[in-house]
Amino acid sequence: MQKAGAFYEPVKMRGHFMNDLIKIKTVEGKETVNARDLHEFLEVQSKFADWFKNRVEKYDFFKDIDFLTLSKNLENGGRTKDYFISIEMAKELSMVENNQKGRVARKYFIECEKRLKKVFEIPQTYSKALLLAGKLAEENERQAKQIEDQAPKVDFYDKIIDSNTAINMQEVAGVLNIKGYGRNNLFKFLRESGILNFKNIPYRQFIEAGYFEVKETTRTIRGEDVVILVTLASQKGVDFIKRKVEEIDK
Repeated sequence: MQKAGAFYEPVKMRGHFMNDLIKIKTVEGKETVNARDLHEFLEVQSKFADWFKNRVEKYDFFKDIDFLTLSKNLENGGRTKDYFISIEMAKELSMVENNQKGRVARKYFIECEKRLKKVFEIPQTYSKALLLAGKLAEENERQAKQIEDQAPKVDFYDKIIDSNTAINMQEVAGVLNIKGYGRNNLFKFLRESGILNFKNIPYRQFIEAGYFEVKETTRTIRGEDVVILVTLASQKGVDFIKRKVEEIDK
């Protein structure tokens, strides 16, 4: 069985990495990917329109936030729509496809994000400079408030300081030590609360909020290495779960 990264590594070493695999295009000031290109690369068996509609509805993607829709004229006189999706959406679509091409694409988009974050746009006008200054001030205020809000939680977080960034649900159950909420019951509770899907994977908004991470891991099943997705909770996520359980038990 081919390892998950076997195809990805040669691609990564090419000189023009950003444009070799799936082209990144700036649309309305945002870095995007043509959804049709991703559909083709992932070798999805269903028709593009059905695939895209299903993924948007199932994973709660939003027009003008996660993707942009552009219409164009065809030579035969008709019209077609192109969907340009954010790199974050492209990464998530690749992940949920759960196949070799999906893993390759996901790693590619992670690398794209890293490279794009290194690019800092210097304001070219006074108004843009003011706008940037305002955003930085808002971010500083947000971080200051976050530090203030988290101060009472120090004792609680001390219990999981050795977990570094995230821990699995078995460890979450041990940290919380709430009667009746072992690993399996925690998964059930989070599914019923609309936080995890039926595969125990967090919905997008809870990942973006910093409560959870989804990692790939390899397990040997019947003599074969199988890549599976594992849900991990951050320190912030453990506190989030704790508060949710306490709300139910009040």
